[in-house]
Amino acid sequence: MIATQGHQDQSIRIQRMLPRNCQMLLFSATFEDSVWKFAQKVVPDPNIIKLKREEETLDTIKQYYVLCNNRDEKFQALCNLYGAITIAQAMIFCHTRKTASWLAAELSKEGHQVALLSGEMVVEQRAAVIERFREGKEKVLVTTNVCARGIDVEQVSVVINFDLPVDKDGNPDNETYLHRIGRTGRFGKRGLAVNMVDSKHSMNILNRIQEHFSESPGGSLPRPCLTGAMERGQKISEHIVIGTPGTVLDWCSKLKFIDPKKIKVFVLDEADVMIATQGHQDQSIRIQRMLPRNCQMLLFSATFEDSVWKFAQKVVPDPNIIKLKREEETLDTIKQYYVLCNNRDEKFQALCNLYGAITIAQAMIFCHTRKTASWLAAELSKEGHQVALLSGEMVVEQRAAVIERFREGKEKVLVTTNVCARGIDVEQVSVVINFDLPVDKDGNPDNETYLHRIGRTGRFGKRGLAVNMVDSKHSMNILNRIQEHFNKKIERLDTDDLDEIEKIAN
Repeated sequence: MIATQGHQDQSIRIQRMLPRNCQMLLFSATFEDSVWKFAQKVVPDPNIIKLKREEETLDTIKQYYVLCNNRDEKFQALCNLYGAITIAQAMIFCHTRKTASWLAAELSKEGHQVALLSGEMVVEQRAAVIERFREGKEKVLVTTNVCARGIDVEQVSVVINFDLPVDKDGNPDNETYLHRIGRTGRFGKRGLAVNMVDSKHSMNILNRIQEHFSESPGGSLPRPCLTGAMERGQKISEHIVIGTPGTVLDWCSKLKFIDPKKIKVFVLDEADVMIATQGHQDQSIRIQRMLPRNCQMLLFSATFEDSVWKFAQKVVPDPNIIKLKREEETLDTIKQYYVLCNNRDEKFQALCNLYGAITIAQAMIFCHTRKTASWLAAELSKEGHQVALLSGEMVVEQRAAVIERFREGKEKVLVTTNVCARGIDVEQVSVVINFDLPVDKDGNPDNETYLHRIGRTGRFGKRGLAVNMVDSKHSMNILNRIQEHFNKKIERLDTDDLDEIEKIAN
C-alpha cells in the first residue's frame, strides 16, 4: 500500500474519516522504515505482534540456487529439473512481462500446460487465470510479481525465481522474495524453492538475501544444487544413478547424460512392480539392450510370479538365483490375527477397542480405496489420534513429506492405500492393520501385497503385530486363501474381550 503510488495518501484520507474508537490493524510480511512511519500516522499507540526472524524464513521450504551463464542456460536448467523430479504444480517468477511471455511460450513448446499472469491484465483476467491454475488445468504458472502475494494453491510443490526479485533501485527485495517462496511449503507440506543466478550481479543479490535472513538460528538459506546447467551430451560423473525407467531411458538415449556402455551394474528393484506398471517393462528392456555384455544385472522382488520369471529370462539369460524359503517369507517375527465384523462401523469399533486395550507406538492401517482411507482418517482424528493420510493421487513430494512426518513421529497413525505397502521402514511401527484385505484387480487375494503390508512391522529385530479385519464371507475366503498360500494359520481375535487383546501384546 505504501509503495504503490497514491495508495498511502488515500489510506490516510480514509483513516481520517473513521471514528476514534475504530480498531485499526496493519499487516505486513516485513516492516521496513517506510511502514513504521506510515503506521505512526494511522495508528498512534499500537500493539505490535512480530514474528521472529526464524519463523519468517519458512523452514518447511528447501532453498537452492543454480548457476547459469545466460537466459538459455536458465531455461535448460529448468527443463533438467522437470526431467529429474516430479513436480505437481510450479510457480515461476520473472522480472519483466517480456521474459515471462517468452518463458511461457518456450515451456509450452516443451509440452507443459502453462498459464501466464502479468500486470497488464485486468482483474477479471487475472482471476480467471488463477482459478484455472488452482483447479489444476494448468500445471505451470509463469508470472511477474503480481502473483507474489496472497495466492494459495495446495498443489504448488516448487517455486522458481527465474529472476531474483529486486526493487526499483536494483537492490534485493527481501519482502518479495519471502512472499514468492511462500507460495510453496504451505498446508503443512514441504516445499522447494530454486533460484536462477546468471551473473555476478544476481549472485550479489542472492548473497544479500542470505545475509538478510542469516540472523535466523535455524533458518533455511539458499544453497547450490547445480554448479551449472546440464546440456545435452554433458555426462553425469556420479558413481550411482537412481531413477525411474522412463527418466533413466531419457538420460541414456535422448539427453545423453549417461553413457550406457560404461554402466557396470544394472539393478532393477521391485521387479514385479516394474513389470506390472504400464510402460516400465518396455523401458527397462530398452535400457538393458543398451548395456554392455559384461554388465552385472540384479533383479529384486519379494515374490517371483510367472510374469517376473518371463521378464527375467529376457534380461538375465543365465541367472544365479537366491530365494528365501516360504517360512522365511512369512516373517515369523509377526503375530497375525483376524477380527470378525459385520460392517465398516464394526471394523472401526474393533480398531478403537485395540487402541483402548494395548499400547501402540505407531500403526499403519491399509485400506482398499482412497474414499475409505479418507473416511477412516477423519474418524480416527475425531477420536483424538494424530493421523496422517497417504494415497495414490498425491504427488511424490507430498508423499515424501507425509512419510517424513510419520517417520519423525509427528503423527502416530498412517492411514494409506497400497501406495505405502512397499519400501517404507519406520522403526516405531508396532502394529499393521489391514482394514481391507488386499485383492488384485480380479478380486483374488494379493499375496504379495499382503506380505509387503504386514512386513512394515516386525522390523529391526523387533516383534510385530498384524490384524486383519474380516467383514464378509468373501473377505473370509480371501483370508483363508492367504493362509493356504503361506501355509500359516492366522488366529481369530475377539476385540470385545479386553483380556484377550492384552494377551496378544505380551
